Amino acid sequence: MRFYYLMVLVSCVLLTLVNKPDDNYWKDAGRDGSKLYNIYFTDQAAYAVSNNNILFISNDNGGTWKRTDMKEKSNINSQDFIWSASVYCSSLKTTDGGKSWFRCSSESQDQFCRVFLKDPNTGFQPAEEFLNTVCKKIFTCLLNGETDILNQPMQYTEYYSSKDEGWAPGWYISDLMTFNTLPD
Repeated sequence: MRFYYLMVLVSCVLLTLVNKPDDNYWKDAGRDGSKLYNIYFTDQAAYAVSNNNILFISNDNGGTWKRTDMKEKSNINSQDFIWSASVYCSSLKTTDGGKSWFRCSSESQDQFCRVFLKDPNTGFQPAEEFLNTVCKKIFTCLLNGETDILNQPMQYTEYYSSKDEGWAPGWYISDLMTFNTLPD
């Protein structure tokens, strides 16, 4: 009987290892995503202009964001920039519960990227949360001198519509430019 239990245990462990999802699937995400935002940081405020010309402003180094009128865009002065960057999305899909992932078509990718711009159920909160996440990562990388990792796609979230089918929208930075010292 002990032998039987031992065989069942060994079989379960082996099946778990064989069916283990790839933890580093983002290495294949690719840099062919859709542009989401241009972000501009000054010592006074931060501005994020979406691909749809929606303007968000932050007065706390990207901690919180507020949608505002495009008239505020005139306040963006390139001479005051601390840093600026373009944010792109990259999306992957699974049909086997996360064991393997593949790039979404450009149409599907655009659909997932819009989630970061506007969600009709919650207003613009997804955009605010996404911008907060991106800015935290950029500041951390700038302070640690590790900006090269920002060019590689990074996962933002992962969600499933069934036990097998799921998506993993992510993001990456292009055109990061720094100009002055970073704020405290």
